[in-house]
Amino acid sequence: MKIKKEITLDQCQELILNPDFDQLGYYPGCLLDNYLLYNDDTCTYIIIQEKYLNEWSSTLMATKTNDRKLVDDFFKTQDEVLNEINAE
Repeated sequence: MKIKKEITLDQCQELILNPDFDQLGYYPGCLLDNYLLYNDDTCTYIIIQEKYLNEWSSTLMATKTNDRKLVDDFFKTQDEVLNEINAE
């Protein structure tokens, strides 16, 4: 299962504050932050990622999935970005 859609900042905040989801990861972005949420009851992940539009704006994309490989890819990408930032 994979459902992907654009969300607003308010929707992002609602997801983060939703008690049904545990926050597994927080990664700072350029303009907006990235999150990984998990619902233990349904074994469902929500990946919230910044999507670059231009140098002045970004939007948020939320992906609801139960695909562990997709989650592992998200972790790997975010870790690579953090390593690049820390290397500078």
